[in-house]
Amino acid sequence: MVILKFGGTSVADAECIRRVAGIIARERRPRAVVVSALAGVTDALLHLAGCGGTIPGNPPPRALDTLLRRHTAAVQLVRERAARVALEHELYAIAGHVAATLESAPGRLSPRSRDEVAAAGELWSSRLLAAVLADSGVPAAWIDARQVMRTNSRHGTAVPDLARTRDAVTRLVAPQLSRGVVAVLGGFIGSDPSGVTTTLGRGGSDYSAAVFGACLEAAEIQIWTDVDGVLTADPRVIPHARPVARLSYGEAHDLASFGAKVLHPGTIQPAVDRSIPVLVRNSYRPAAPGTVVGLRDASAPAVPVAGLACRTGATLLEAIAQDDAAGEGFVSSVFAALNQLGVEAVLADLCGRRLVLTVQDLADVESVRLSISKIADVRVATGLATVSAVGEGLAADPRLSAARALGELPVHLVSRPPGGRTLSFVVDAKQLSTAVARLHDCFFGVADRRTPPVRPAVRA
Repeated sequence: MVILKFGGTSVADAECIRRVAGIIARERRPRAVVVSALAGVTDALLHLAGCGGTIPGNPPPRALDTLLRRHTAAVQLVRERAARVALEHELYAIAGHVAATLESAPGRLSPRSRDEVAAAGELWSSRLLAAVLADSGVPAAWIDARQVMRTNSRHGTAVPDLARTRDAVTRLVAPQLSRGVVAVLGGFIGSDPSGVTTTLGRGGSDYSAAVFGACLEAAEIQIWTDVDGVLTADPRVIPHARPVARLSYGEAHDLASFGAKVLHPGTIQPAVDRSIPVLVRNSYRPAAPGTVVGLRDASAPAVPVAGLACRTGATLLEAIAQDDAAGEGFVSSVFAALNQLGVEAVLADLCGRRLVLTVQDLADVESVRLSISKIADVRVATGLATVSAVGEGLAADPRLSAARALGELPVHLVSRPPGGRTLSFVVDAKQLSTAVARLHDCFFGVADRRTPPVRPAVRA
């Protein structure tokens, strides 16, 4: 059997949902479908919850009604009247629960209530997709993911309980598949031991797909999005970036960790643990082959660089030990100070008594500076970005000459773990596009920019 997971941009509106239903119908193997909320819906719901039921300039009933109307607009895909009426009733009931939750707390909602509100996006989308599939002649059953994905009680970032989830999958999902019925579940959502709704956090729908795939011992997990697989670079920065045919699990993890947006780091770990291949495909161009993420083929030569990842929001910290004999104790003290503040270093380089590291999206620079200044002299630089080349072949072919490709661009740090598969550069954020373009040309050759590959625009 296979898992098909569809992201928010793949189910953005009625036409997208119709296209997705066609993809599912053409897959003949037993299949379970995991679907995200429609594009932008989860963010809008969380904004509602974070504002205690208010969006600036848009009262809660109107804001919620706007989201509901996006979903009821797709109800017209269901041609059979009784099924259409039943679907509308279900969608309105979900909205009613959100409204009641918002009204129950006039101020900022608790984490538990925020999860109740956020879950509506996947409940709406999964109800819609299941009804559209059934109406189109594909045997399909909606299954409440909250009854299947069992988690702890950490609202907003719940962790799946794999044993209890496997039991629920065996009871609720597997029997549908054995009868030739497509099981449709919302991603991102679950419930704790008391049955209270939880959410898995960023990348949660991919996580749901990987967990369900592991529990069902799937042959493959398909992640359907709006690009032709994992690309050699961010297409918003490099329009001529091209798809990567194959990645190892490690390469996919590192690309995601350093900023690639297609997969979220860690969310496919259950698939990795069971060596289940993950296919990244484009729902707008389903004939495109996409990218296969799987075990590294030890018999094939490793490609030096599989792709580039980049992100802004980096802060560089340079700490110089105040004592020449500080040694490893100095480094441990710096990392302990960061850990106490909940700050994680992304890149680090040690030379003598000088430690240079970068952190991502640092909110309180001054607190970090003051904490480290107790044990070292500190210099802080903000407004930076990281560009990382990732490839299994970098261990044997480090390509450090790539630094020369950056020419006159200021490079604040070059980091390459010994024997690792990443080579990272810290540059000024305003120079990020130029740096990525030069490195892309260095690793992948100069492409003809006059005819970039056609890909659908990312929907908001």
